[in-house]
Amino acid sequence: MGEFVSTAATAGAWVRQRLASFPATSRVLLKLASPCEAPSYEPAALVGNLACALVKLDHATCDDGSRTKREIDDEADAARDTARAAFADVRETRRALDAAPRGKRWSGEAGHVIPLGGRLGFVALEGELALALPWLALTELHGLGSHVAFGLGQTSIQPAT
Repeated sequence: MGEFVSTAATAGAWVRQRLASFPATSRVLLKLASPCEAPSYEPAALVGNLACALVKLDHATCDDGSRTKREIDDEADAARDTARAAFADVRETRRALDAAPRGKRWSGEAGHVIPLGGRLGFVALEGELALALPWLALTELHGLGSHVAFGLGQTSIQPAT
């Protein structure tokens, strides 16, 4: 039986490949291509939450059980802080996010209908993007927001003109 490959290792390889052909730029657009629902649409907060989720996913799929929940939570918090710090010298120059049509799904666990929706549009970013671009690229692989398991929160990044 083969071993699980770390989510972080797989994602890291994908991000390196994605950015290999990405032009050097100090301005970028983060497009929300499918509805993204999040408590905050600040890019640093979005990728910080993504980083935290990926650490927990990595441990759920690859951990040997030797780490405590507290150790995993501490690692996730550190990943969130690292992702947010990557945006220290990046500023939002424009935001155009509109409410997306809301859908719904049945939750057997909750026993009622859960609304699906969020925002569509883009956020224009400018500044020192060297540390932020890998996190932005990762959003293309994983998605953003609370309903990625349902195919929502898909993003794309592109150089801004």
